[in-house]
Amino acid sequence: MRHTKPEEDYFSPGFHNFVESITAAKAGGEVRYPKGCFDTRVGKSESVHEWFKRLVDGSLKGRPEAAAMEDRMAVFAHMGVSQDRIHTASIQVLIVAEDLCSFYLDPSEKHWYLRMDYDPACLGELFNHPQPHVHTSPHGTPRFVLPCLPSGNAIGDFFDFVYRNFFHEQWLGWARHAFEKWARNSMDPEAGQQFDVITEAFRAGKHEILCAAFAKQLVGMKAACADIKAGVLPFRVPTQEAGALTYEF
Repeated sequence: MRHTKPEEDYFSPGFHNFVESITAAKAGGEVRYPKGCFDTRVGKSESVHEWFKRLVDGSLKGRPEAAAMEDRMAVFAHMGVSQDRIHTASIQVLIVAEDLCSFYLDPSEKHWYLRMDYDPACLGELFNHPQPHVHTSPHGTPRFVLPCLPSGNAIGDFFDFVYRNFFHEQWLGWARHAFEKWARNSMDPEAGQQFDVITEAFRAGKHEILCAAFAKQLVGMKAACADIKAGVLPFRVPTQEAGALTYEF
């Protein structure tokens, strides 16, 4: 799946489908993605491949593509929500080197596992489980803080991280759209034409030029990206609670 419609404010069509699916339960209750997919956590004795194969063979009826947000990425989510508030969330992302069907058949294919957790009733030792946090392996430490404050947009910020790192070309199209939208709204259309200059300066490591000549544009771009994410995702973690339970450094 390629990001063909950046004007829709989503990272990709696959992410749009995910958002549409989870927001259908906005009134409250339990949200699962894919719908009807149960027992999605990796078992203590399971490898990532065994976990994925179990879910595909069971809940997904043998169809790896049923969990695909992208050709190389599967997503499994289990959330407790009411209105716009997230009470609990476990969002697991599997990214593979080639495609999901290949990984289903071949456990040796290179892959990455990420999980975003938010569960204030499961805190462990003092500041051991920041809220929310991200795992890079199915079990245990380390748990990395997901810096989603002050917006509380944990889901949007988590997928921003995923796309920015693993699907950068799609993320770049989305960021361009955000930047150009900001430039139009700020009545500075010339700024919108500087996106390619800025991206090339990043690739060339020209930090002096970026900080001296494009500081305003960089601040505007980040603000525009945050605004777009806020507009497409209604759910938020409670910011006061998340801030109190998180050790930031």
